[in-house]
Amino acid sequence: MARGIPLLAQNEAAVLAPRLKSNADAPRADDPPSYVVKPGKLGVTVEEGGLLEATQNQDVFCQVAGQTVIISIVPDGTRVAKGELVCELDSAALKDQLTNQYIATSGAEAAYQNAKLTQEVAEIAVAEYTGGIYPQELQTVKAEIAAAEMAIQKAEVRKDRTLHARKLLNELLAVKRDNKTVGEVIADLDIDDRLEVTIENLAREKIALELAKVKQIVLEKFTSQMKTKELQSDVEKAKSNMLAKEQTWDLEKKKQAKLEFQIKNCRLLAPGDGVVVYANDTSRFGASRPPQIEEGAVVRERQKIFSLPDLSRPLRVNVKIPDSVIEWVTRGLSARIKLDEVVDKPLVGTVEGIAPLPDPSSSSTPNARFYTAHITIEDGPAGLIPGMTAQVEIRTPELENVLYLPVPSVVYYDRSDHVAVKNNDGGFEWRKVTLGLSDGYLIEVKEGLQSGEVIALEPAPLLNKGQKFKISISPPRPAPQPRP
Repeated sequence: MARGIPLLAQNEAAVLAPRLKSNADAPRADDPPSYVVKPGKLGVTVEEGGLLEATQNQDVFCQVAGQTVIISIVPDGTRVAKGELVCELDSAALKDQLTNQYIATSGAEAAYQNAKLTQEVAEIAVAEYTGGIYPQELQTVKAEIAAAEMAIQKAEVRKDRTLHARKLLNELLAVKRDNKTVGEVIADLDIDDRLEVTIENLAREKIALELAKVKQIVLEKFTSQMKTKELQSDVEKAKSNMLAKEQTWDLEKKKQAKLEFQIKNCRLLAPGDGVVVYANDTSRFGASRPPQIEEGAVVRERQKIFSLPDLSRPLRVNVKIPDSVIEWVTRGLSARIKLDEVVDKPLVGTVEGIAPLPDPSSSSTPNARFYTAHITIEDGPAGLIPGMTAQVEIRTPELENVLYLPVPSVVYYDRSDHVAVKNNDGGFEWRKVTLGLSDGYLIEVKEGLQSGEVIALEPAPLLNKGQKFKISISPPRPAPQPRP
């Protein structure tokens, strides 16, 4: 609750209700209620409920994917030592998944090892061909060429020797002419046969030589390159398959490691010495909602489970300030703090900071906007623990000798604030004004009005159709922002 304390210069004890009534002299019967603008004091006292919290916490979150159930947790407020078990989450389903994951990981590893072996065999095949089979085949072809060349040389020599024998025999037979003996006739036929065989052998060896040379060309320019590329292609295929199997294995190992990590983190240990504080949401008034952290509760991944506040540092109050008075609250303001558990005397606090943006709206109050402020407690007594409820009272500095007017007298359109000002002839005219701080009931006027001018308290009847249309299409007035 924000309690406004507007102060008139003439009567500081005047209450708000009479001041919202007409204070103009002798109004006409058809005039709307009016108000005379005069200077005075304006200030507010903010009174809101909040919760005690630590300035520094060691927060522990649920790190189990999806949702899980709390099967045990120490009572809220328990003192624990570092490494002590605080909360245990249900890990039965995760352990079943891990058993199946071990099988999947082993299968992926076996597939990878087989693919790796296949790649190694393919690489050996390339080395075998380029460093063994191909040189061997090339040497064989070269040996065939050398043998064919040697055979041709022998055939040439045999041919020359046979032709020389043919020539000598012809010379001998030419002397005898018709007196050839049987042996001479046979010798003549034998030389002819030998010459014919020698010529045939020579031709055959020349063909063999040409075939061997062609075979060498084919082997060097085509067969070896084709075979090498085929084997290298097999290596690339095997390598690609091996990499795919390796990635699958890595993925299965990551799944296994994730499950092991989650199972390990089903046991939430205290990160240090301290007092356990459950991470239960509360309303802005400090009233606890149904607990989210308890045995049997379902929690989700990254949800905060508990905190270990640092009690060696000063505690602070988390309080929600409504936007109607947020402009009054600044860092460094003094505050009085009343704790339900400490009834002997109020505590003194200081506004430590204010959130620059309003909190998300709740379903119960969708149009209300509140800003989170932190009030640090100075010299608090022993025994204070986070979670205690508190009432905070913040007195803001009063504005001296300022003009102000009732909030209902202001109409907002065309992105500006307007008031209906009474002119000399008794009518009203609309005037743009620049406004300042407000206590929710009265608001400071910085520009546009002078002391003694009369304005309409209820200006709605004075609006014409054009102004009403402008109001209907005008965007809402920007929300007030906290001052630094």
